[in-house]
Amino acid sequence: MSPTGSDLPPLRLRGCREHNLAGFDLELPRGRWIAIGGPSGSGKTSLVFDTIVRESQRRFLGSLSARARHFLGKLGRADLEGVEGLPVTIAVGAGTITRNPRSTVGTLSGLSPLLRLLFARGAEDPGGEPLTLSHFSFNHPLGACAACKGLGVEDFVDPALLVAEPAKSIRAGALRPTLPNGYTVYSQVTLEVMDTICRAHGFDVDTPWRDLSEDQRQVILFGTRALKVPFGKHSLESRLKWEGITARPREEGYYRGLIPVLQETLARNRNPNVLRYVRSVACSACGGSRLERPGREALLAGRTLPALLERPVADLGHDLAVLASDPVGAALRPELTARLERMVRLGLGHLALARESTTLSGGEAQRLRIASQLAGGLSRLAVALDEPTLGLHPGSQAGMKLVLEELRALGNTLLVVEHDPDMVRNADHWVALGPGAGSEGGRLLHAGRPPASPLGEVPPPRAAPRSGGGAIQLRGATLHNLREADLEVRLGALTVVLGPSGAGKSSLVFQTLLPALQGEPGGPYRELSGVPPGLRVRALDASPIGRTPRSTPATYTGLLDLLRKRFAKLPAAKEAGLGASAFSHNTKAGRCPSCEGLGFERIGLHLLEDVERPCGACEGQRYAPAVLAVELQGKSVAEVLALRVHDALAFFAEDPPLYALVEALDQLGLGYLTLGQSSTTLSRGEAQRVK
Repeated sequence: MSPTGSDLPPLRLRGCREHNLAGFDLELPRGRWIAIGGPSGSGKTSLVFDTIVRESQRRFLGSLSARARHFLGKLGRADLEGVEGLPVTIAVGAGTITRNPRSTVGTLSGLSPLLRLLFARGAEDPGGEPLTLSHFSFNHPLGACAACKGLGVEDFVDPALLVAEPAKSIRAGALRPTLPNGYTVYSQVTLEVMDTICRAHGFDVDTPWRDLSEDQRQVILFGTRALKVPFGKHSLESRLKWEGITARPREEGYYRGLIPVLQETLARNRNPNVLRYVRSVACSACGGSRLERPGREALLAGRTLPALLERPVADLGHDLAVLASDPVGAALRPELTARLERMVRLGLGHLALARESTTLSGGEAQRLRIASQLAGGLSRLAVALDEPTLGLHPGSQAGMKLVLEELRALGNTLLVVEHDPDMVRNADHWVALGPGAGSEGGRLLHAGRPPASPLGEVPPPRAAPRSGGGAIQLRGATLHNLREADLEVRLGALTVVLGPSGAGKSSLVFQTLLPALQGEPGGPYRELSGVPPGLRVRALDASPIGRTPRSTPATYTGLLDLLRKRFAKLPAAKEAGLGASAFSHNTKAGRCPSCEGLGFERIGLHLLEDVERPCGACEGQRYAPAVLAVELQGKSVAEVLALRVHDALAFFAEDPPLYALVEALDQLGLGYLTLGQSSTTLSRGEAQRVK
């Protein structure tokens, strides 16, 4: 029987109500390419990932034993009345790959294990040692370089990266890891104790960093044994005010300095907070190959495995013809070739197999997942994809189309959330949601063949581009595949950096220019000029703005900080003794004591997803009664946070700072969001626009 899927019954959904979906029914053909589109916030992700994918995963989990479900976790039911013909569904999104320093393009694509097998069976070690698969794995103790433990880099804390503003004192924030209260993270002592240490060496915490002698700077960075001091971020007096603990005198010892503490922390965990002050260079023992001597020096047809892994995927086809000459190579060559060709069609031919997954863009990561899915050869699944053309140059879309058609030819049903009109026209079936976003969206507008212009007309180009005034010049960038690249960014204008996938756009802008402007470690370059004094730099990507229900657009944008001050100035607040902190649902001063400011109670159920219900004490408003009794223009702080952004324009019309914030959100198409909406419910595009 042909695996086209055309003989399968359709997927029928009844009463879809997840998030803002309006309770519609929908019938989708199986074994077809189905594109789903609509404005941001119209319900595309809610339909595909929060309804279809989630319900499929819940059913799969329910088929396992109780013991297996206990270890795999809990998954709740999607909000819909019924579903028929639901196939096994997998989600391929931009955030669904493993991102850590030990994960590479080779490990994710499945090419590294095949090449390891090829070398283990056919390579020869110049030292005469018998070779096994483990010798070629940097994730195995036998194969990993002993010096770098298979990471391929050596890290060292750079003192220059610790200094933010030399003109400032330690108290004022000369050092980058300084908190607003003056405490220097990693110092392990309070500001007052730090001042005592400084005075023992002839200066104090109010002396500008640039005025300190080299010996005095060494005291801060590397410690001193001139005197013993009490350790701890908080003084005994402040700790006596804490609840639930017994405050004890602090331990005393010699001040260790920032760099030794950072190095000790780095040895335990290469976390992003520490890596801000670290420069990494290729491991001197293995040359960055990650492997011990047998694995990195073994030869197959005159080639080493590390050398192959450093070559672009598009160039490996010729090497395979030379390597795969024995029976083992002949058996592996078809699979290796198929995987390489698929990656090239998906616009991934520029990647080296040794490249870390942490450096991949969202689009590259998702396309790598698509390539891996095809390698499995599974059929009659539903495959959900979230904007597979994200970051893909138009010239590479033909390859994406061929790969998706290959997936469909295996009998799979493709559920593709897409904003590109050309890709939508390639689909067999088009589902449009809208007409607006949030409460104004979630309705089914179209289900059938894609129209000629599924996403409307393309807007005209800007008539007169901004000329700007002055420019930042970056010269000689060489990160990854950049070859002495130069970039000119005009000040006061919009500069667009474009090119095919893998051309080096992210390497140039986000991994070289941005850290250079921020004074942080980044890609190498020869020269940076034209940077205005006091330039403030912000990076706006599509990463989440918060991972807990306590984060909201109001908290992230600073709107809640302004709002709390407005409420604290009201006579009713002053009479009740409520300061600005009381009007934050994230502080103990004013939050509801029952739900601790969450607005809901979470009830744990055995082997099922936790159930959330509105808090019985505050009825979901997050605040204590005394705080809710204070009103601004007839509304409590909870009622203000419940306003939609568009409605908040009128409410803040006479308050310019607050009006400016909600106006910006509204102009960016986020008028349907509520000010207090949990950040965990925002899409990638919504999160980016809030930033």
